[in-house]
Amino acid sequence: MKEALANVEAAQNCVEQSKSQHFPIVSVTGSKTLRQYHKYEDNYGSTKIIPGIQAEMNIFAFGAIEKDIERSYKEKEYYKHTYTATQEEIAYTIGQLYLTALNMKEAISVMEKSLFRHQQILQDLDIIMENDEGRESEFVQAETRMLMAQQEINNYRQKLLATLNTLSKYTRTKVVEEQLSDPFLQLKEEQLSPSLFFINKKEKFILSHIYD
Repeated sequence: MKEALANVEAAQNCVEQSKSQHFPIVSVTGSKTLRQYHKYEDNYGSTKIIPGIQAEMNIFAFGAIEKDIERSYKEKEYYKHTYTATQEEIAYTIGQLYLTALNMKEAISVMEKSLFRHQQILQDLDIIMENDEGRESEFVQAETRMLMAQQEINNYRQKLLATLNTLSKYTRTKVVEEQLSDPFLQLKEEQLSPSLFFINKKEKFILSHIYD
């Protein structure tokens, strides 16, 4: 962002520089004889500084200055569009990171409910096995499914943490899991129009949920 903004400012300076070619240039000069050698003393001249003024102005540029100004304007517009594109790209990235983190959080919630059910099943099978040892294989399978659910939760948590760390680099404040909430939850169906998903609006909408 800073680089894109610096390019815009540099382009503006180029525009002003191009315009300045129409302005007169006035310089103050000064000349002085530093050293002289003559055979006769009467030939020595004054060694005082002689002041002067020099002025220059482009009277006939044959359109060259206007072309230079126009080129500088075009360059400025290009960098302004580049700056806007950079803003949109960053906003899109922030939005994607936020929604990815939210998806991970919701997935963890679902998996934790599934893990709880597996634990309940294991408890029931443990009681059943006291009277029916033939159910041991069923117990082992249920235990395996529970361990897989635990592993999947751990994987999601690692991905969630990595996503939040990346998101925090863009927001300049630490974003934690508790701040994540569905930004579209309170919206009515008619509010979910395509205009809502313009990048700059989505960034503000999502960031408002991070900082609330």
